[in-house]
Amino acid sequence: MVFSLDGTRLATAGDDRTARVWAADTGDEIARLSHGEPVRSVAFDSDGTRLATAAGTVHIWVLDTPGLIAQALERLTANLTREQWNRYMGPDVPYRLLREDLDKG
Repeated sequence: MVFSLDGTRLATAGDDRTARVWAADTGDEIARLSHGEPVRSVAFDSDGTRLATAAGTVHIWVLDTPGLIAQALERLTANLTREQWNRYMGPDVPYRLLREDLDKG
C-alpha cells in the first residue's frame, strides 16, 4: 500500500485481482481497479492524478475527475438515447448530447 504525496488517499494492491483507492480520512473506497491477476504494486504520480498498478503488466489509471470524463467521452461511439439518459442521469437532469460529432441519441 502507498499514500498519495498529499496524504489524502491510500492505494492498496490485492491478491483479489484489484487495486483500490481509499480516502485516507474516512476509509471510504473511492475506486476499485480490476486486473486479470493479483496486483503486486501500486504507486501514485507526484500530483496524485494517476495511479500505476503492476499485476504482470503495468497499468496507468487516471484518477482525476476531469481526466476520467475526458477519457470516457473519447471512448463513446454514440450518444445516450433519452431513455438511457433518464435511466443513468435521472429525469431531473436535462437531456443533452454528450458529443456533437456522434449520432443523436
